[in-house]
Amino acid sequence: MAPTKTQAIAGQNITLAIGKRYLATRPMGGKPGQRYVLSIVEHHTCHHSVNAPPVVQLEPMGYDEANNFLTAFNNGKTSFEGRVWQ
Repeated sequence: MAPTKTQAIAGQNITLAIGKRYLATRPMGGKPGQRYVLSIVEHHTCHHSVNAPPVVQLEPMGYDEANNFLTAFNNGKTSFEGRVWQ
């Protein structure tokens, strides 16, 4: 089993395996006032026609909070590169 590390990102403590690439995602669309469950997946498992199984799921967040977390975790507002956990 790979060693893990816990980091705080946008106020959320996340524990993941060191050296793997991850991407934070949420369901698209939504309605005003909706809350979103964010998932963190291993990036290489992401494919446009398959829902990758989450490694971590976060508690539901409001729209702005969810978007702030996605921006912080994925290293940019429109980044789909995710991050290598170090």
